[in-house]
Parts: sequence; C-alpha cells; structure tokens
Amino acid sequence: MSAPLLEARDLHTFYGASHVSHGVSLAIASGETVTLMGRNGMGKTTTIRSILGLTTARSGQVLVRGQPVSGWPRLLRNQSWEGPVHFKVL
Repeated sequence: MSAPLLEARDLHTFYGASHVSHGVSLAIASGETVTLMGRNGMGKTTTIRSILGLTTARSGQVLVRGQPVSGWPRLLRNQSWEGPVHFKVL
C-alpha cells in the first residue's frame, strides 16, 4: 500500500495563546475528494492553512507522499505534489 498523497498527523495550531486546532489528523489518497464541513469557527480554514504552511502548527506533522514537509518554505511545500490540488471549505 502506498503512502497517502497528503497526510496531517496530530496538528496543534495556536493563534497567540489560543489553542485553536487540537490534534487534527487526516489522510487523503491520490484521486480522493475530501470535504471539511462544520459550523463557523470550528477550524476548517485553520486546518487548511496549517497544512499549506500559511499558519504554523506548533506541533504535529504534514506529509506529502510520505515525506515530511512541516517546516519547509511555503512555496516548496505547495509545489511538492504533482497536478492540481483544490481545497473547498464548506
């Protein structure tokens, strides 16, 4: 079995002293469609921002094809997979 295209493991993200993402984990296989759903303020946008490196997760790990990309510069992280990646937050 191959590694997921995109994986987040136990992400914890803070805005200042506010702990806003508590241990988010997900795995997305190549060709799979995933939707994040929830009420306002539930962490959908923060999860995407943490995965893309736009908001730094204080702990946890982001992997692309099994390779850790946490801490990579944003441009390299976003170009580390091939083909279009579309995020839609509902």
